[in-house]
Formats: sequence, structure tokens, C-alpha cells
Amino acid sequence: MALGDVDGDGWVDLYLCMLDQPNVLYRNLGGWRFEDVTERSGAGLGDRLSRGAVLADADGDGDLDLFVAVHGGTNALLLNDGSGVFEEVDAGFEGEWGSSTLALADIEGDGDLDAYFANYKTVQGDDLFSPAERRPREIAEAVGDGFVIHPPFDEHYRLEREGEGVLRLELADPDELYLNDGSGGFAPVDLTGGVFRDADGEPIAEVPRDWGLVARFFDADDDGDADLFVANDLGSRDGFWLNEGGLFTAASGLALRTESTSSMGVDFSDIDGDGDTDFVTTEMLSPDPVRRREQLALGAAGWTPPGGHATRASADRNTLQLNRGDGTWAETARAAGLDASEWTWGAMFLDVELDGYEDLLITNGHAWDPLDGDTQEALRTRRIQVDWREELGVFPPLPLRNLAFRNLGDGAFVDMTRSWGYGTEPDVSHGIAAADFDRDGDRDVVITRLDAPPLVLRNDAGRARVALRVLGEGRNTQAVGARVVLAGATAAERPPAERALPDQARQVTSGGMYLSGSDPGLTFAMGDAEAAEATITWPSGRSRTVRVLANHAYEVEPPADGGAGEGGPESAAGQGGGAA
Repeated sequence: MALGDVDGDGWVDLYLCMLDQPNVLYRNLGGWRFEDVTERSGAGLGDRLSRGAVLADADGDGDLDLFVAVHGGTNALLLNDGSGVFEEVDAGFEGEWGSSTLALADIEGDGDLDAYFANYKTVQGDDLFSPAERRPREIAEAVGDGFVIHPPFDEHYRLEREGEGVLRLELADPDELYLNDGSGGFAPVDLTGGVFRDADGEPIAEVPRDWGLVARFFDADDDGDADLFVANDLGSRDGFWLNEGGLFTAASGLALRTESTSSMGVDFSDIDGDGDTDFVTTEMLSPDPVRRREQLALGAAGWTPPGGHATRASADRNTLQLNRGDGTWAETARAAGLDASEWTWGAMFLDVELDGYEDLLITNGHAWDPLDGDTQEALRTRRIQVDWREELGVFPPLPLRNLAFRNLGDGAFVDMTRSWGYGTEPDVSHGIAAADFDRDGDRDVVITRLDAPPLVLRNDAGRARVALRVLGEGRNTQAVGARVVLAGATAAERPPAERALPDQARQVTSGGMYLSGSDPGLTFAMGDAEAAEATITWPSGRSRTVRVLANHAYEVEPPADGGAGEGGPESAAGQGGGAA
């Protein structure tokens, strides 16, 4: 799913990916009416298994082009002619992997958007080889302290010693990084060629074969460039890469002390209003005591102790990483009430109530529940006997309610699902993205579901707000990577000492949500303030402070004189001349 204004009429449109039929582009007509324009747009891609998408300006010509992550085929780029008509081009993407999510950012600082694809796997080895065929002694032989794996198993597995035994680990497809030449042509980056370095600063020796579900560019260490977090499933370590002049260095073992064992989603926000960047990763632990006992049969709620100073523990639950401001993060999910949210795919921070703190929206569910301990035991003891290729279908379905958590501003969150009308019925929800579809200044939400129409959720928040759309410099026309801080909002209902809302920090990002890409517009709470100041810092380092009025929408251009925008706040130009 991708959200963005494809035809430049001021209304955010909706693009949906399909696995078994052409993708669909819906043009927003206003008034919550949408028109299917797939055929005339040329964006159907009916010959692909499409999973994720992002609308972003690939060639720097001012309109939104379409990136599509393809399962089992080459990822696609379709260029927009400016009117919402697309033509697929040979963008230079390679391989035919199991791509899931893509993210874009200007990682080198050259003014255009580069692309990273998080890849899962096209066909898993465990679906190709029977349990007898893939036993460690059948696929490899021991040589010294290691193993030599025989073809064709070497494309799918690696072996590791674990105590007296041997652990077989399946390899996923490699992720992909592409650099933009400025015109929408992309060149692949050799991940072992020096762009990615380990925590000691040495180039990584092997291409990671981790189970990537989400890749997200975000300035995690607040130094002005796009860092990269890759949420990896199935016990493979997450990739947390800090950008240093276009080179990515793995965060040290002390930066994060605990991570989710099988991460499925990630999002970033300043959750406590202290000016630095925190983030959440999602996993599969249930908050329900009965379901949790069923998961415990598989050890799914376990925890690995840290051991040495450089060891990062893994936990089979969500993590909430609270930035200490010194290059390290404290893991606080349990204390915050966010450690268990069911089988969670998408996670998105969004200030639902417009109180100045970003809340957390979750998507849940799975076609099957392979963590069901009763079914696992029945298969193990052969009380259920099926062909090994059919085992997954024996597990019960797992429709679940989506969850919404309100941020209290003190590091804690409270479940507001029913009060907000969010998770109204159990289903299998995957992607989540946000945009202001009705141009009322708040962010509406779209959720994609398995074998069901998408959910489109209108946000009816009644508090004052201001909407900002940052215009870019050069070929980065959406200002991806820009940072906006709004200061001066107040709330009269609070005690005098607490009346000022926190400075609200947001970053303009592109893609990086599970299977999804949001529209890059931003919304800030105003409380009862009539005016506030927004400071925008572009990726180039230039900045500008503008005065904004409550319940108005603005487009903010970079400083016209090439300077740093010093001095008092300017008046921003209203978007469409009007109130939000």
C-alpha cells in the first residue's frame, strides 16, 4: 500500500498491492469518495506478486513515482508523467527475491533518494526439502570446527554448534541497497564493499541473509542523516546501522541491550518529548494469559540473559527503546505497557488525540497460528498425521483485534482500542499507513487485510492542529529526511506549571512501514495556542523558523536566499490559502 497525491490535485490517493490480481489505484475525489483509475493509470502490474509500495519522487521532476516490492520477481519502478499516468522503466533493480518492504532516503547527501529493500524469501528451504532430507547430517559434513554444506542445501542453510548439538538455521534472501543517479536510475551496492561496517568499523565480510520484514530510514541518533533499522524475523538479529557520511556502521553492543527475537515492525518517535528519538519493535507475544500459556509451550515468551558486556539479549516480545541521549537506549516495553500486543505486523506512531504526544497503532493477526502449542504437540506425537507439506494448514487461524495505545507522556501507554473505535473486529491485518484524506488537518489511517477489503479509518479528532508539508531542495522534492520541531503550543486545561505542550519533533520519511508507505505530510497539536513556531531543518542542514496559526495548513519552502534562515520567525505560506 502507498499513499500520495499522484495527479497533483491536492488530494491524497491510495494504491493497493495484490498477490493474485492487478494492483489498484484509487483517485481521491474528495468527500470520502474514491475512483478506481487503475486501467488509465497503467499502474496495475497484473503479472507480479506485489507486496509493498511507496509513492516517492524517483527522478526529481516534482511528481510522485511508484516503487513496488515484488515477491519472486524484480522490484518495479513506474515513472509518473505528472498527471497520474505511469510507465514502468528499467530502473536497474536486480534479483528476484521475496521483497516485503522498501524505504527511501538520501543516504549520501547528494540530493536524490536511494532505496533499500528488506527481503524475506521467495521459497523457503523447509518447503522444498522434507524433514528427513534437511537433517544436519544429511546436508553437511563436519570439517574442523565448522561445516561444509552440500549443494543445493548451501543456498538455504547454515549450521552452528550449540553445546553438544548442531543447530540448523535457514538463510533468507539478501537485502538490497541501490543508489540513485539523480534521474531515477539505480545502481546496486555491494553490501560487503565497505558501505556497511561492523561495530569496530571494519567492512562486513558476508552479505546478511536475515529475514527482513521492514526497513526504515530515520535519524535515530539525531545527527542530521538517515540511519537504517532493519526488523528481521525468525530469530535473525535486527540490523541497526548508524549513518556516518554515507557509510553505515553497526550500532555497538551497548547501544541496545535487548532486542525482539523475531521483529516484525518498527517505528520511531520522541515519545517523551525530551528532544531525542525513541523507537518500538513488535513481535508476537499475547497479552492474554491463556494464549500466552499456549505460546509458552514453545518457549515463545522466553528471555536470553545478556552475559558479557557486548552481548545483546533477545526477548520474544515487543521492545520499546527509550533514548538516553548518550548513544544508548533503555528497553522499557514492560514498564510502558507495550511488551505484548499479539501477533503484530504494523506499528505506527500517530498523535491520535492531538495532545502533543504520539500514540501507537498496531495491526494484528495471522492466517495460521504456528505458535499454537497444542497443535505442535499433536504433530510431534503424531496424533495429527499429515504430509509435511501440509503441516502449516493444520494450525488454527488467528484473527485478532488491532490495538491502539494512548501515550500518557510519562513513558507509559494505556490501551484505548475500544474507546477510539480502532480494533472493532478480529481479522488478519498487515500494512498500516497514514494521510490526511479529507484535508481537515489530522491524519487518517488505512489498514490492509488478508482476504478482506482495506480498512479506511477517518480521524475525527476535535482539538486544534496545524498541518505542514515541507517542500524539498533540488531533486529531493518531498524533503525526505527533513526534521520539523513545533514549539509554543499550550493546553489551558492543564495546571499552569504543565500548560506548555512539549516541543513536538517529526521527521519526513518515505516508506519503511510494513508493506506500506505513508504520505509525508505532518500534523502537530496546538492545544489552545493561537500561534506557534515551527523550525524546519532540511537534509542539507539549512533551516528556517516560521510562525504558524492554529487550524491552518501550510507548505513550507526552503530558505530562498541559500542561507540558514536566521532571525525571527517568518510567516509561512498557507497551503491552498486556508484553514485545516
